[in-house]
This record gives sequence, structure tokens and C-alpha cells, in this order.
Amino acid sequence: MKKKISRILLVLIASSSVVGTKNFAQNAAATRIAPATRFTVVPKVSLPIAMKTIPQAACTLHPEDIHDSEQSLKLFADDEGTVRFHVNPAEASDQIIRFSVDCIVDGQLTVFPLELRPNSTPGPDMPAPPADIAKPRPGGFIRPALSEEEALHLRPEELLQRHYPIRPDPVRGPDALARWLKAVTKRSRLVSSRLVARPEITHSAATSYNWSGFALTSPGQFGAVTGDWSVPAVGYEFGRTYSALWVGLDGMGTADLVQAGTEQDAAQIFGNCCPAPLIRISTYYAWTQFLPQQASEAVIPNFTVNPGDEIITQVSMHNDCQDSSGIPLPCFPVTNGKYAIFNVENVTRSEFAVIQIPRAATTEVRGYTAEWIMERPTINGTLPDLANYGIAYVNDAYAWVVPSLSWINYAGADNKQISMYQPSCSKTTGILGFICKRGDLLSEPFPVTSTQFELVWRNYK
Repeated sequence: MKKKISRILLVLIASSSVVGTKNFAQNAAATRIAPATRFTVVPKVSLPIAMKTIPQAACTLHPEDIHDSEQSLKLFADDEGTVRFHVNPAEASDQIIRFSVDCIVDGQLTVFPLELRPNSTPGPDMPAPPADIAKPRPGGFIRPALSEEEALHLRPEELLQRHYPIRPDPVRGPDALARWLKAVTKRSRLVSSRLVARPEITHSAATSYNWSGFALTSPGQFGAVTGDWSVPAVGYEFGRTYSALWVGLDGMGTADLVQAGTEQDAAQIFGNCCPAPLIRISTYYAWTQFLPQQASEAVIPNFTVNPGDEIITQVSMHNDCQDSSGIPLPCFPVTNGKYAIFNVENVTRSEFAVIQIPRAATTEVRGYTAEWIMERPTINGTLPDLANYGIAYVNDAYAWVVPSLSWINYAGADNKQISMYQPSCSKTTGILGFICKRGDLLSEPFPVTSTQFELVWRNYK
């Protein structure tokens, strides 16, 4: 279609579970109605809303009395009960736009009314949304700040044991080292590694129709991959749009794919009055997936993501070593290790998540390729419109080469530059009944330096 107009204990971490979502409104106990949340939101500006619901709830946001799936968004409450999203009214209006946030926990449905007034002047009964400030949780683990001397001299396995990401090579990647030092020389809060499965969303193996970015194919023995980016804000046109920015291992010509990143989705939702006001809603979150043993995306609800946040993401495979006291700790990254570690750092908010998932006996992760990708994920089996992410920069794009125990940048001699296209299919008299070729260009990557590249959005589909 043409462009439309106008991550204090390893045991704790290893116990991460993926919780499947339920049908939000079906088979629920008697409905409870919570007091309404009321805000004034500035029109034509994307504002973050942090709304209190129920801890660990699975929620659906939709216009009041409208339950069309196309007019709804899934949200997942953190362990304090907060759901987060961004709103952007198309125009100022005297109307109050009414939504419902339907949340289910243990079969109990609670409806949280949400009223929004698109106006530039907040009032006492409808204030502006308050700032969402990261707050330490009582009893939570705070990773201490390292001195620069410690950061530069601790062994890699010691860094992993203490929940720090793997250190970049100071010679090969001085810029990457500077960003890494920025993260590890300040205190950071470990968020719960609870995962929530989204069965309708999957991040699948490579094609020119769903991936855009760079992949390294040589030397083909990668044990880890890392990247840093500022979360792109997504724009709006019509309908529902999706985008996912991630780093991973394998997935090009292999059944396995180990990946983690951020997702940036947007929707146009109409209000509940006449004429129906248009409001644009976007969601930003972190996720992981380990194919083939995890069939779908797993959201990290306790990890907050906002546009502009600096995110460092590492995906690595490991076996266990032992320290002098016999306590197991991760070794250097390896190919086909016993487990994957997903380390996601929000440098802006000083928060991080570390998730450890065992490799299934039938899964092999040989590290044939390492990737840095913008993807339009598969939604219920089909490719959706690609969210307008504008331009996104991926920095410190490195992969860990197992034989040499060293980092190599994405711009190695055998990298593949992948552009995303919309398939253009037509009927044929052949066995398949149709034939597809590349249609409109949707997203393409461009090298900037040997460790940085840019991704440019071109079209929805």
C-alpha cells in the first residue's frame, strides 16, 4: 500500500516465568468498577500516562462501550499495578473522551474508567497527567555504582555475577566503553524479571518482508551481541502500526533465534461521542523471545520504556563456571550454551532487567549470525503496517566472537545489509497458485560509522 497520507540472585533470576494472558472479559467473575481517572491532555502532543490499576493485571484499553478489537490496546500492569501508555489527541475539543481499562487478575474483572479532556488548560477536577518518576521498591536490589577503576579491571565473569553487562573492548570500541561506563558507574535498580507471553505477537526468522538492519555471518561463532539506542517515538496515520528494535543471535536460515529489544506500537482510536474525537495512543515496552522454545513475544512489564530513553541490550549464551567458593556463575559467552541471558538496561531511568532462560534440549544456538534489526512483528499470523519510527540510530553494534574471546563490530567484511519491503503478490497458474516479489520499500539501514548505523522509515506497507 502506498504511504498513507496526511533485566540478587541468580536463583531468583533463573526462576523467571512466562505468564500467559487470559481472555480479558470472558469467564471473569462479577465486574467491579473503580473510580474514574481524569486528566486534561494537551492536543497534538504525545503525553505519557502512568495509570494505577491492579498489580500484575492483564488489561485492555478501549473506548467506553466499544469493544471492537481494532479499537483496543493490550496493557500489562507492573508489580505495583501501573499501566503505561502515551496519548495524543488530534484536536482540541470541549468533549470529554471516555475510555475503559478492563483489568483481570485471577478471573476477577475490574473496570477502570479513564476520562480525557483535549485542552491546553488543566483544571482542578481534571489535572495534567503527573510525571512518572522511577521509585525504589522497598527491599529491592540496587546495583551499586562501580568506580571507573573497578569497571575497567573486573573480569567479565565477575561483572556478569554482579549483574553488570559485559564490558566493551576499550581499544576496538572507545565510544561503546564510554556509554557502558555511563551505565555501570551509577546506581541502578533491578526490576522484577517476570515475563508475560503475548501469543498474538511473534518475532520470526529473517525475510526481506519483516527485517531491516544488519547481520554478521562471519566468522559464524557468535556467543553474544550488544547494541545501544534511543527508543524512537512512533508517529501516527491511520489504524494500527507496529515496530520492534532488537539485537539477536541466529534466525537467518536456522530454526533458533535468541533476541531482545523494545517495541514501539501505535493506534488511532475514536472517542465515544458525536462526532467521534480522534485520539492517538502509543505503547512502548521491552520484550524477549527464544525460538523455537518460546513461540511468542514475552513482555517485561516491570521494565519501563519511554521514547527517547537510552537502552543498552545484550543477548548472550553461557555455561556455568564456579568461583573460589564453588558458587556457579556465568562463564564467557559460548555457542550453544546451557542458557541465554537477556540484559536490558534503561540508562535514562537507572533501571535494568536480567533474565535467564535455559536452552531446551532440542534447541541449538550455534551463533551462526548476529543481528541488529528493526522488525515489523507478525501479528496473529500476518504482517501489519510498520509504525512510522522516523529515523533510529543503533550505536555500539558489536558481537562476541567465541574463538577469539573478543568483540567485532557490525561492519565486518561479511555483514548483510537488509532492507524491508512489502510483498507484492499475484495469481499464477503454478503449483502454489500465486507468486510474490518485492513491492514498496518500508525501511532501510545505512552505515554511519563502523559501530553505528541508522534505520530510516519509508512506508507503512
